[in-house]
Amino acid sequence: MIRYTGVVLYTDGRREPWETGIRGARAWEAYAARHDLPLNPTPDTIDRFPVASWRLVLAHFALSVELGVDAWAETVDDIELEATELPPTPQAPPAGYALSSPSRSDGASSE
Repeated sequence: MIRYTGVVLYTDGRREPWETGIRGARAWEAYAARHDLPLNPTPDTIDRFPVASWRLVLAHFALSVELGVDAWAETVDDIELEATELPPTPQAPPAGYALSSPSRSDGASSE
């Protein structure tokens, strides 16, 4: 899983921190599909991958901005962004798996 965090720097000097995960990535996917943009920077798309738009869409979604992305972008000077890969969530133990050894109160023998 990837977690995106950053700070929006507005043209009026305000700074607003934000963070998102898979839901923000899905917002980017929808935006990219609507605008016929590449989803990821690959060797074939790196020259046309819209990094600034990608950052705007992630932050826009994370902050739940009511204005559309393009209108809101006019109020933004820059967006700091950091992507952090998180370790996967550990799987749940199998059904019936005991997390501790039986105690005498469970009817276990001491021998």
